[in-house]
Amino acid sequence: MSRWFNFVRKSTPIRNDKGATRRPRPGLEALEDRLAPAIFNVTTLADGTGPGTLRAAILSSNTTVGPNTINLTLAGTYQLNLFGSAHDGTNGALQINNQSVTINNASGGTTAIDGGGVDRVFDVEGTIVGGVTFNGVTIQNGIAGTNSNAGSDMNGSSQDGGGIYSPQTNVTLNNSLVIANLAFSEGGGIWTDTGNVVLNASTVSGNTADSKGGGIYVKTGNSGAGITLTNSTITGNVADRDGGGIYTENGTISVSGSTVSGNSAKNYGGGIAELSQILGQSVSGPPKAVTLGAGRFRLVRRGTCCRSRRDQDTALEDA
Repeated sequence: MSRWFNFVRKSTPIRNDKGATRRPRPGLEALEDRLAPAIFNVTTLADGTGPGTLRAAILSSNTTVGPNTINLTLAGTYQLNLFGSAHDGTNGALQINNQSVTINNASGGTTAIDGGGVDRVFDVEGTIVGGVTFNGVTIQNGIAGTNSNAGSDMNGSSQDGGGIYSPQTNVTLNNSLVIANLAFSEGGGIWTDTGNVVLNASTVSGNTADSKGGGIYVKTGNSGAGITLTNSTITGNVADRDGGGIYTENGTISVSGSTVSGNSAKNYGGGIAELSQILGQSVSGPPKAVTLGAGRFRLVRRGTCCRSRRDQDTALEDA
């Protein structure tokens, strides 16, 4: 790391032994190291750890003080095919840790990051201040199965979070899609324990969970937050148990200008599970809540609302 130097000029004239005044000399004084967030440009669609790859950019970001930015400069599909069980990001899922990062679609076209149907797409480890953000990116065809990383979160497992597994870090998606991912357990599209999930103009669609939360699973969220949907769509997701679209236990769900529709669950909550009491206006205490923003919504009150068995309907839909 290069250092900055400044000139230091003495204010008091210096006299030598003979009494003559000596002109002050400029000196060099080392200042502290100054670190700046980094920008990494991805210049190839290929998977690998060599220069210009997405995997290499993420590994470099993990060891560079952030928040950092990764720009996907090429339109097309970034196909993951470097499979293995190292669980450190050198193969298998793309692992983000230590530093906050934003992954941008800077290509001017459509970009997708494809898990190849073998492992998750993204594995976000630890609690990362500043979180992880995706702008204009499609995350697709990930699978959370026996080969995936279980991580250190006591509530998570290798079979959670097919598209994005982020147990303790907030995830934000802007103008992005999470589609066609599969979890052998919970959170087909996105899984988090104590992190929050924020969707702005984004879509979670066609994801499947063999247990709960076909589209999104949030256990408790951070500080009672949980899930925020703004001008977004949760549709066509399936859960073999509860919460076809969304499953949450104790987090808050805030919805503005968004649609939750066409999701299904074999057990409870085709659209949203574990929120029937709140939507039925009989909440017993915090932090559970649903906030409806400036959208056109009505509550669907068939059966016991969003916990109806085999409920193909949404918990919230256009009025």
